[in-house]
Amino acid sequence: MPWRKIFTSLPMWGVLFGHIGSYFGHAVLMTELPSYLSGVLHYNVEMSGLLTGLPNLLEALGGMMSSYVADKLISSKRLSVTAVRKIFQSVGMVGSGICLLAITASGCQATLIIFLYSLLLYVNGFKYSGYNVTHVDMYPPLAGKCNT
Repeated sequence: MPWRKIFTSLPMWGVLFGHIGSYFGHAVLMTELPSYLSGVLHYNVEMSGLLTGLPNLLEALGGMMSSYVADKLISSKRLSVTAVRKIFQSVGMVGSGICLLAITASGCQATLIIFLYSLLLYVNGFKYSGYNVTHVDMYPPLAGKCNT
């Protein structure tokens, strides 16, 4: 493993900080959502559990659908791999940000908040066609290698 080249690579640091930023935001949302649902929107624990799980299913669906479209765009050679990664990453992050801003502006309209949060995680799933696979694109021979 060329550890020196890996740790001195600016693109590697960019991917690392992208992961940290995205997953930190996601972890904060997932940690605080049950408290918000029960404390602010007054949902009981059972309903909070269901409402917390639904957006995650939609994120998986968004990830699968965006991956399919991204693969089609790449295999058609209409867009470069880099362009596809940037487009899907942008849609995922900007779309999530817009939904988050809309949630803050929606007051205490529970149905609207749940819809927006579900949409937020759906478009957040587009990151799986964005930076989440960039490390494979950066240097395919080392993708999936492990020291055993």
